[in-house]
Amino acid sequence: MGFRINLLGGNYSSGETSLILVSLFLVGGITLMGYGFTQYRDQSQNLNNAVNVSATVTDTNIRTDSSRRGETDYQAEISFEYSYEEQSYSSDFIYPLDDDKEFNQQSKAQQYIDSYPTGSNVEAFVNSESPETAFLNAERSNQPLILMIVGTLTALMGAYKLTRRVM
Repeated sequence: MGFRINLLGGNYSSGETSLILVSLFLVGGITLMGYGFTQYRDQSQNLNNAVNVSATVTDTNIRTDSSRRGETDYQAEISFEYSYEEQSYSSDFIYPLDDDKEFNQQSKAQQYIDSYPTGSNVEAFVNSESPETAFLNAERSNQPLILMIVGTLTALMGAYKLTRRVM
């Protein structure tokens, strides 16, 4: 005789509840893998098709984010304008994945944006196949790989638990 759990408006036995949770692990892991792969593909396309352009810094800002780890992060934001094939565009991407540059100290974030004074000319990179996508630093992020690894491990754990329940 098992116990019953009220989950998501339904009344489920403990065995059914664990099956739902295992399924959520499997689906969540596959979703993370897919999102990581999409980010990896987009980042690769932006870097592989990158063309140097001259850009003008239009604005800088430091945004605070205190949502993670109970600490405050300071995110440098830099907006710039550029032209590609006689069309004008603007962007605020620092990296190919639109990652902001994060710092754990406001003074370091300020020092970073001070190297991009408003009105200054800087080198930017534009994806020739998607000219509205430009960024300042042509550096590859490992974030997509981390998402794919975590997603794979989560999905494998869910699949393992699911096959253990079925057999």
